[in-house]
Amino acid sequence: DMDELRQVPSEVQVTLDKDSNGQQSLIVNAQFEHTFNVLKAMLPKYHWNIKEYSVSHGTFKVEVEEENAEFYRERGVDNFSLQEGEYIVRVGWEQGKSVITFCDNKDIPLESNVVNRLYSGFSQALNKEFALYEQQSKKSN
Repeated sequence: DMDELRQVPSEVQVTLDKDSNGQQSLIVNAQFEHTFNVLKAMLPKYHWNIKEYSVSHGTFKVEVEEENAEFYRERGVDNFSLQEGEYIVRVGWEQGKSVITFCDNKDIPLESNVVNRLYSGFSQALNKEFALYEQQSKKSN
């Protein structure tokens, strides 16, 4: 049923796991299109400024500004703990779930421990943005 597919899950689960390449990733139980749109709205709010993006490649090139603890507290999420710089955020689709991976500007995957540190705050931010996205998609129907 197409309608069911288009619905955004109200409780979006974001888990930390390895993708098919063995890379530490954030796995999201939502459609690729929803996850991509949510990231596009969310990243700039946390000063991950999108330089360019491609839906067909599922990539965002971002310039990350490092923020202080206060910045994250105000937004009600844990610190992303990522050094400022240029990164590539990738969204893929594996086994019926969206997979988010993080690379440096040379397209080299970030170390697992960096992704592990990022996970808490980033997944909280994703959940908040998915909730907003869901409200908006209900309005437009």
